Amino acid sequence: MKVEPRRNDPCICGSGKKYKKCCMKKSSVIQLHEVKEERFYQQKHMLTLKIKDFIYKELPASQQYKLFSEFKRRTEHTLSSKNENPFFEFWLIFFHRYENGLRGIEWFISTQEKRLSQDELEMAQTWKSLTPKLVQAVDHDEKSVIFKDMMTNETYPLAKMQENLKDTVAPWSSTFALIEQFDSFYYFNGVRIVQGPENIEKAINVITELQKEQNLSVEQVMMDYYPEVLAAFNMAKVREITEKSEITQYINRYQILNQQALFDLLQAEPHFLIDKWENQLKVSNWVNAWYQYTDNALTEPINIGNVIGTLTIEGNTLTYITLKEDTIEELQSIFHSGLITLQDEQQKTMEVPKTVELKNTVASIPEGAPQYMLLYANHDVRLDLDLKLPLFGDKSVLDLVNEGQTDVVEAYLQQRENNLFTQAQREFKQIEITADFNSVRKELGLPLSPFVTGGTERVTTITEIVSTSEGQTLVKEEDIPVYELLGFTPSTVNTFYSEDLVTFFKEKTDGKSDLTLRKYRNCLFDLREILEGHAVDSWDACDEDFWKQVCLRDLPSLYDPMSKTVAKDFMSTIKALAKWLVKEEKATMTAKAVGHIAKDAEEQLIEYVEGQKVK
Repeated sequence: MKVEPRRNDPCICGSGKKYKKCCMKKSSVIQLHEVKEERFYQQKHMLTLKIKDFIYKELPASQQYKLFSEFKRRTEHTLSSKNENPFFEFWLIFFHRYENGLRGIEWFISTQEKRLSQDELEMAQTWKSLTPKLVQAVDHDEKSVIFKDMMTNETYPLAKMQENLKDTVAPWSSTFALIEQFDSFYYFNGVRIVQGPENIEKAINVITELQKEQNLSVEQVMMDYYPEVLAAFNMAKVREITEKSEITQYINRYQILNQQALFDLLQAEPHFLIDKWENQLKVSNWVNAWYQYTDNALTEPINIGNVIGTLTIEGNTLTYITLKEDTIEELQSIFHSGLITLQDEQQKTMEVPKTVELKNTVASIPEGAPQYMLLYANHDVRLDLDLKLPLFGDKSVLDLVNEGQTDVVEAYLQQRENNLFTQAQREFKQIEITADFNSVRKELGLPLSPFVTGGTERVTTITEIVSTSEGQTLVKEEDIPVYELLGFTPSTVNTFYSEDLVTFFKEKTDGKSDLTLRKYRNCLFDLREILEGHAVDSWDACDEDFWKQVCLRDLPSLYDPMSKTVAKDFMSTIKALAKWLVKEEKATMTAKAVGHIAKDAEEQLIEYVEGQKVK
C-alpha cells in the first residue's frame, strides 16, 4: 500500500527538500489545474447548448432546411453523414452571417448578454473573437502537442487531455479549427476533422485563390468561406476513399505430369518457400527478394521475403496465382514440359482504392517483438527512394533531393510517417514504438522528426539479401563480391564458416593497402578450399589434429613449390582468425588448438620449404 509522506518528511523525488516545499506543492498545482480544466469544459458545454437553443428558436424550420442545403452544397458533400450536422451547427454559431448582419455568436451575445453570468459572458466574448486556423502538429512534450499555424507560423501547445485530443495524435497531423486559450494551454473549440499533412496544402491553395478573387485578407477568407476551405481540407480523404484503380489477378492451372520430380524441385529451389506440406494440400510461396530489417529497438533483425506468386497443389493439379503476368512464363521455364502442362488460364480484375499498394510478403520476426514492427519493416521508405513516382512527375525521392527540392521530400516523408502511424494504430490499437523515419532523414540530410521513438538515438537499416540454399543462409547483396573473391559459390556458401571468413576478411582489409588485401584474400581462399575437403560442421570440431593436418598436409598440397611467404602469411592469418573467433564468442576451442600447434607447425612448414630448395 502506498503511504503518502508527511509534510515535513524528505520528498520522495530525492530533491533533498521537505515534501511540503517540493512535490506536495506540485501535486496541488496539478490537481488545481485539473479541477479548473473540468469546470472549463462544463462551462463550454452549457454555453454551447444555450447558443444552439437560441439559434434554433430564432430560425424557422424552412430556413434551417435551406441553410443546411446551402452548407452541404458549399462543402461539396465531402462530410460524412455522421459529421454533416455537427459541422453545420458549428457553422451557424461561428461563421454564417444572418439577415441582421451578425454571426450566430454575435447575435446571441447582443440579445442574451443580460441573462448570462459573468463567466459565461467572458467566455462568449472570447468565442466571438476566435478565427479559424489551419494548424499542423510539429512537436510534442509530456503535457501538450505543439501545433503550428501554417499561415502565420505561430505555435500553440494544445493540452494533452481526452476531451481536447481524444487519441494519440499521429505525427504531422493537421486540422482546420478554432483554438482558445485557457491557463497556459490551448484547447480546440467545437468540431474538427484531423487529417494528414497533405490536406493542409489543398486548403492553402483554395484560400490563396479566394484571397485573390475576392480581395480579402487570409483571416477573412477563412471566416467567410469556411465551408469551401473545409471542403478543400477534407477533399484528399474523400478522394482516397472514392478513387479506384484496377489490378489483375492471374490464375493458371496445370496438370502435374511427374509429381515426385515437381516436389523435389519445389523443396530444393530456394526461391520457393514451403508454407504447407500435407498429403492433400501443398502450398509454396515464390519469393524473388529478401530484405533484412534491423532496429536498435529490437533484439534481433526481421527478415522479409517479397512474394510474387503462390503455388497450390491439390491432387494432380498445380494452381499458380500472381499479380505479375511476366512471372508466368518464368515459372513455366522452371517447371519444364516434363513436369507440368497447362490446363486453364483465368484473369480476375479487382478494384482497390487508388492509394492502396498490394504487397504480399513472408517474414520472420523476433520472439516477443510487437507485430507492428513487421508493418514498419514492410513499409520502410528506403525501399522506394529510387522508385520513379507519378506523384513527382516520374522522378524519385533521390532525384528530388539531388535537385534541391527538399521541401517536396519533407512533405512526402511527413505524409508517409502520418499514414504509417495511422495504419499501425488502426490495426494494433496500442503503439509503444513508432516507425523510424529519422534514419532515412539522416541519409537524406533532412531535419529529424520529433515523433520518432528514441529520437536521435534510433537506428534502423534495411538491406536486400539473397537466399542461397533452402533459405538456410542469408547473404547480404553487398557482400556477394566478397564471397566470390574468397571462392565461395552458391553451392558452397551454406557452411558454418562462410559468413565468418567474409566478415573477418572485411574487418582486416577495410582501409588497408592492396598488399594486405592480397595477403588475406589468398590465405582465406586457401583455407576455404581446405575446409571444403573436410567433414567438420563447426569451429569447435576443429581440434589440434585437424589444424596440424591443415597446416602440414593440406596447405603444402595446394602449392608446388610453396614459398616461405605463403607459409608465414597462412600461419599469421589462421592465428589472427582464431583470436577473432574468440572475440566474437564463436570458437574458444579452435583458438586454443591453433595456439598449441602454431609455433611447431610454422617451423615445420619453413623446414619443408627449405627442403624443397635443397632438392
